[in-house]
Amino acid sequence: FSNTSVGIAFKADTIVNNANAGEAFFGIADSTMLVAGTGITYAGYSHVGFKIVKTGSVTTLYATQGDTSVTTSSALTTFANEDTVGLFFRTEYFVKSEFFYKVNDGAVSAVTELTTNPPENTADCLMFASTNKSTADYFDLTVGTASYER
Repeated sequence: FSNTSVGIAFKADTIVNNANAGEAFFGIADSTMLVAGTGITYAGYSHVGFKIVKTGSVTTLYATQGDTSVTTSSALTTFANEDTVGLFFRTEYFVKSEFFYKVNDGAVSAVTELTTNPPENTADCLMFASTNKSTADYFDLTVGTASYER
């Protein structure tokens, strides 16, 4: 598929137990992309979507994409426990990806466009993944809705 759009909505109300570390990926990826208790490996796997990283008390949302060797990411915003976050991206394989987000009842963000290291058409699996990055913390995000359009 050459042009793909994905919309995802989630509520960050299950980041509990004062989790100090965690990571999640919502998007399209090569079905063999490595997700482990220690983290998510992006480099070497074609992918496009959103990366959520919690370090200490800060949870940061990133736009991310990569071809089969290099990954490019851009920090978009931070959000808090109990926030409801809407995510949307569209991609043209081998060309570029555009990312939008909305937190709670705020306005939809301006577009963030990534053109470096665009995903290749080996990104063929809708993926929702999370990890606690080898900590004793519980890190989870609940996906409320998801849609995919070609």
